[in-house]
Amino acid sequence: MTKTDIRKAVRKYFAQLAAEEYTKKCSRVHNQLYRTEQWRQARMIALTLSTKNEIDTRAVIKKAWSEGKQVAVPKVNPLTHSMTFYKLTSFNQLKEQYAGIQEPDASQAAPVLPEDIQLMIVPGLAFDWGRYRIGFGGGYYDRFLAAHLVPTCALALDFQLFEKLPREEHDKPVDIVLTEEKVFR
Repeated sequence: MTKTDIRKAVRKYFAQLAAEEYTKKCSRVHNQLYRTEQWRQARMIALTLSTKNEIDTRAVIKKAWSEGKQVAVPKVNPLTHSMTFYKLTSFNQLKEQYAGIQEPDASQAAPVLPEDIQLMIVPGLAFDWGRYRIGFGGGYYDRFLAAHLVPTCALALDFQLFEKLPREEHDKPVDIVLTEEKVFR
């Protein structure tokens, strides 16, 4: 299968998932995350606001805040294919931006230095047993992670997991992939 075929198949699975089942599955993945040493030790968590084709991240943000952790979310620059992370203290600091994704309003949030991030939850549509991922096609996280050494993890439902995905030379695996039942390190 090509990356395009895989993206299409995963989006189809998400579209067919009932809301109640989606919520239950996300909760199981969230609990996997909260049990990791990486989560427990991180003071600053970076992640994107989820879309309909991803594990819910609003619940993760709320949990981080309830534990006194700081949260950073990216704002992308489509001209340079780069991301800048901003500290999020309220969902009111967000507005719909590039590709319909909720991003921080830079006038209401302070930028975060990459070296201040202790855990980055990397989004993706598909992941494999080697911890490689297929993202949404923009290459934003690949570029960011090539320039900054940040501990990473990914959250996935079981149907997003493949034995081996197509890879390119610039692709880098995440440190951990967490699913409903499994942890890949």
